Amino acid sequence: MKSSRIILIGFSALLVAGSLLAQENRGYVAAASDGNGDVKLFWPIPRASWPSQGYTLERVDTSGKAVAIASGLRPNWNEGLTKALPQSQSDPLIKLDAMDRQAAAGHPPEDYAGLKGFMFINAATDFNFAKACGLAWEDHPPGPAVYRLKDGAGNVLGLSLAVDPREITPPAAAPQGVKAEVTAQGVDLDWEAGPPTPGMPEFFFRVKRDDGGGMKVLGKGPIFPGNEEERRKQKLPRFTDDTAPLEQDVTYTVVALDVFGRESSPSQPLKIFVPDVAASFPPAAVTADSKPGTITLSWPSPQSPRTAGYLVERSAFSQGPYTMLTQKPIPAGTLSYSDGSGTPGTHYYYRVYSLDPRQKPGAPSHAAAAVFLGLSAPASPEGLEASKGADAISLKWNAVKGAAGYRVEKTAGEGDRWAYAGNAIVMDTRFDDPIVLGMEGVMRYRVTAVSADNQASAPSSELKVELPPNRAPAVPKITGFDGMNGAAHIQFIPGGDPEKAQGFIVLRSATRAGEPRVLNSKPLDGTTRTFTDDQVVPGQEYWYSIVAVDSAQNRSEACAPVAVRVGDPVLQAPAAPKLQYLENPFPRVVISFDPGPGATAAVVERQLAGSTEWSRVAGPLAPGTAQALDTRPPKGQSVSYRLYYQALSGATGPLSRAATLKVP
Repeated sequence: MKSSRIILIGFSALLVAGSLLAQENRGYVAAASDGNGDVKLFWPIPRASWPSQGYTLERVDTSGKAVAIASGLRPNWNEGLTKALPQSQSDPLIKLDAMDRQAAAGHPPEDYAGLKGFMFINAATDFNFAKACGLAWEDHPPGPAVYRLKDGAGNVLGLSLAVDPREITPPAAAPQGVKAEVTAQGVDLDWEAGPPTPGMPEFFFRVKRDDGGGMKVLGKGPIFPGNEEERRKQKLPRFTDDTAPLEQDVTYTVVALDVFGRESSPSQPLKIFVPDVAASFPPAAVTADSKPGTITLSWPSPQSPRTAGYLVERSAFSQGPYTMLTQKPIPAGTLSYSDGSGTPGTHYYYRVYSLDPRQKPGAPSHAAAAVFLGLSAPASPEGLEASKGADAISLKWNAVKGAAGYRVEKTAGEGDRWAYAGNAIVMDTRFDDPIVLGMEGVMRYRVTAVSADNQASAPSSELKVELPPNRAPAVPKITGFDGMNGAAHIQFIPGGDPEKAQGFIVLRSATRAGEPRVLNSKPLDGTTRTFTDDQVVPGQEYWYSIVAVDSAQNRSEACAPVAVRVGDPVLQAPAAPKLQYLENPFPRVVISFDPGPGATAAVVERQLAGSTEWSRVAGPLAPGTAQALDTRPPKGQSVSYRLYYQALSGATGPLSRAATLKVP
C-alpha cells in the first residue's frame, strides 16, 4: 500500500492568513520555557514586508526594565545562520530577502506572497531556519519576563505573555473527538483541536498508531491543518492511514504540536477493526458465454487474496429484480459459474458479488448479459395444406412443440430461390399470402419452425399450389372526347384482346397531376364504348382516363389522361309550372317544375293580374331543384308564374309557358 499521506488543502493555506496574520493586529510573540532557564520565542511573518532595519526584540523584566536582546531581525539577517542551512533552505531565503526589499520599495514580485507563506511553514517546523528568517530567537532570562517586538521606529508590533524560565510553559491542549472510517484508500481520521492555549498557537498535529508493537508516529512529518473551511466543504479527512494492517484491531491517538514542536497530551485512544475492504470489491469484468443448454460466467482474479468466495444472481431485466442462483458461496479459487436453468430464448442478466473474510458481500459487479440457448432446434412442421381464395392463398399446418414462431417461404415454379412470404416471424399456424397481380402458374411453399432462442428447424415438406391466370388486361385507349352541351363525352376502346376487358372504370381529376377519383362505383359493361359525365361545371377543364377490369377484377394501368373543357348546355324551354295554393301553416303558392339538365339552375318569375311586368320570385336555384315558393301571394287576385333555365356561365334559355292561379 502507499505510504501515509498528509492532507494539505491548497497552497494559499500555507499563508496562514486566517489564524496567524490576523493575530498580528493585536500583536503576539509566542514564548515557551523549558523550565531549565531557556526560553524560545517565535512570531508571525509580516503581512506586508519586514521593516527595512529589521525587527528589534526586547526583554522586559518584572521591574519594567527593557533590554534589547536582538536587532536587525529579517530574512538573511545573519550570514552565519544562512550559511549553516542546507542549500535547499538558504537559496530560497536569499531570494526572499531580495523580494522583500523590492516589496518594501513598492514593487512586490508576483510570487512574493507565495514564497513568504512557504518560508513561514518551513520556519514553523525548523527553529534554526526560523532564526535565519528573523522570525525566532532563544533567550536565557535571569527571571520572569515579557518580550516585545519593535520596528526601526520603535513601534511595538508584538507582545508575549509573561514567561518564567524556571517553569515549563504548558504545551497545547490535546485534540478531541477522534473519529475513524475505513475506506478503499485506508483509514480516514478526523478530529477537533483542543481548547486554545493563550499566546501559544498550535500549528500542527501528529497521528500515532498501535497495531501490536506500541504507538508509532505515522507520516513523514507534522500534519498541517490547512484550510478548514475548504476541507469540510470537500468532505476530506485530516489524515488517511493507508499503511494500516488489515483484518485486525488497531489503536489511534492524535497529539497537537505548538510552534516549538512540543507535543500535547495524546487524545483519547480510538480502537477500531480494519477490514480488508478490497476483499469484497466486485469482479472487474464479468463475461457471459452462451452455448446450447448453458450460460457460463467468467471473471478475473480478485484484487485481494482475502476474498472468501462469490455469489451469483440473475434477472430477466438489466435493472432487476435479481434472484440469487448460488445456494452456497462459490469457492474463492473458482472464477466461473455455469447456469443451466434458463428458458431458451430468454435474455438473462447476471451480477457477481465478492465475499470478505466474514462472508459479507460487497457491491454487485456490472451486469453481464446473454441469451439462453436450447439444447436442440424444434422439429419440422407437418400437415402443410393450402386453400385458394379470391385474393389470397391461405396456408395452415400443425403446431410444433417448442416453436416460438414460424417462417413461411415460397418460390415460383420449379425454382430453388426461396424467399420469405412475410416480413416477420408468423406467430400462428396460419398464413395468408396475398395474390398480387402477375402472380400465376405454380407456387411452392414450405414452413420452418423457429424457437425462442432463434434456432430453426429443417423446412417442412413442400406444397405446390396452382394459381389461375392473373395478368392485368391491356390498357384501354381514349379515341375521342368533347365538352359539348354542358357535359363531358368520352369515347374509348379496349387495349389488346376485347374479350379480356370485362368492364371499364372512368377516372376524373381537376388537374393533370391531381388525385383522380372514380366516377362509376360499378364498372361499365365490357361492351360499353362511351361515357357521359354531366356532373361538371361549364367553363371548367377536367382530366379523364380509363381503366380496364377483367373477370378476376384485375385492373389495368390507367390510360393517358385527356383534358376536356366543358361548354354551356343547350337550354330548352321548360314545361309550364304546376301551381298549388296552401293556406296553412302560412299562405303560399307552391310552384313545381321539371329541374334543368345537368348543372343548370331554374329561375321563377310571376306577374300580377293587370300588370305587364314580371318579377323574380326565386332563383337561380341549385341544380336539381324542382320546387319554389311564393310566400306573399296577393289575396283575391289572379297570379301567373313562368320559369327559364340558366347555365352556370350565366347564359339563359327560353321561357316556359305561363301558368295562372286565383289566390283566395
